[in-house]
Amino acid sequence: MSGSTRKGTLLLTAAQLWHAVSGYIAFVVGARILGRDDYDGFVLVAWTMTTLEIFVVEGVPRAVSWWTARVSEGAAGIARRGFFLTVLVGVLLGGTLAVLAPLIAGVWREPDLVGAIRLSGLDFVAFAGFAVLVQSVNGLRRYNLQAGVWFLYSTAKVLAIVGFLRLGWGIEGAILGYIVASSIGSLGAAVLAGPH
Repeated sequence: MSGSTRKGTLLLTAAQLWHAVSGYIAFVVGARILGRDDYDGFVLVAWTMTTLEIFVVEGVPRAVSWWTARVSEGAAGIARRGFFLTVLVGVLLGGTLAVLAPLIAGVWREPDLVGAIRLSGLDFVAFAGFAVLVQSVNGLRRYNLQAGVWFLYSTAKVLAIVGFLRLGWGIEGAILGYIVASSIGSLGAAVLAGPH
């Protein structure tokens, strides 16, 4: 393992640690600001959103990393195709969630969460650029850059969620924080790691 690879691996590990800590901070602050009833609703919506996000993160972006590692000279084209496919997955997933939101809220016996559930579907599209480009730079073994994008996303997430909660925007504000952070992460990934 070269020195730059070792340094990149350590930075990526630190970025993942910060991602976990920032998520913890967001949930602790959420619990204190929202109170028990609203916090339970926030957890239900956030859990559903982040669980379904696996379909955005695991499929095409993993393939982008695999193909980029093998055909590095075609990384830009691979990332572009991967991005459009991931956006399509995000749109389909978000649309499905929007249609099923009343049913999901009914199963939870939380009819007030329909709006938050529908709003959460936007995160799948906002997250697409981040998901694809982070895997693209991983395939290129540019771990320093990958770590930098992760730090940006995690910091934006905790600041946006806590900021909207402190403004009194409730559950929808917390979910909006995810969407804003995903948008910033995707934009940052496009600027720092996107195909040029």
